[in-house]
Amino acid sequence: MKKIFSNLLLIISVCGVLISGYKLYQIFHEYHEGSVSYKELDKHVKIEKNEEKEKESPIKLNIDFQELLKINKNCIGWIYIPNTQINYPIVQSKDNNYCLHHLFNGKWNFTGCVFISDQNNGFEDKNTIIYGHNMQNGTMFTDVNKYKNQDFLDTHPYIYLAKPNGKTEKYQIFSAYTTEDCSDAYIINFATDTFMKQVESMMNKSEVKTENVSILDEDKIITLSTCTSRRQLERFVVHAVKISEN
Repeated sequence: MKKIFSNLLLIISVCGVLISGYKLYQIFHEYHEGSVSYKELDKHVKIEKNEEKEKESPIKLNIDFQELLKINKNCIGWIYIPNTQINYPIVQSKDNNYCLHHLFNGKWNFTGCVFISDQNNGFEDKNTIIYGHNMQNGTMFTDVNKYKNQDFLDTHPYIYLAKPNGKTEKYQIFSAYTTEDCSDAYIINFATDTFMKQVESMMNKSEVKTENVSILDEDKIITLSTCTSRRQLERFVVHAVKISEN
């Protein structure tokens, strides 16, 4: 009887190891699949840059949107932050949850997409919310969390967005902080005379010091949002305002 019980425990232990091993394989496989999928899109992107003179000589993104739209008809832009992992197409769907768990090519994968909120009207609102996962392998929007560090902000102050119209927009970061999902950071449009008050509130919440950025009432901003992996509803956001386009 004892031998039977011992054998049963052994079988259960082996099954547990096999199941755990399979789950680990699935996780690593999806990470790899996601990375390879986005790497394949590099052939549709050409970046003209002079990083030593980035202030004076804006970066130009030449994106083959015609080809990208063949892969995903919901592609509406491309986001790039120099010397980071953030170099991805942007999509917009009628359902944010779809984007959270599907690659740009439409295949299910927990890596998901970089996407703007389904509440936004493209990039037409005062505040466009751009989401991306905080991945353990450093991809997608993991680098957004690095803006908690002053040195990182000082060396990565600009965000670039390419649009299908051929324009590359340059944004300067003016605030970065930890917040809650659905906080005021996610308001996309504002009542008359409240936009500048909200911008001031965003600046006051910043956990890092930013350069003096001139923001006018007629300006539009973008908000990068990702989870912090500490609490379920906790998010880290980066706000930036457009300063030029070419």
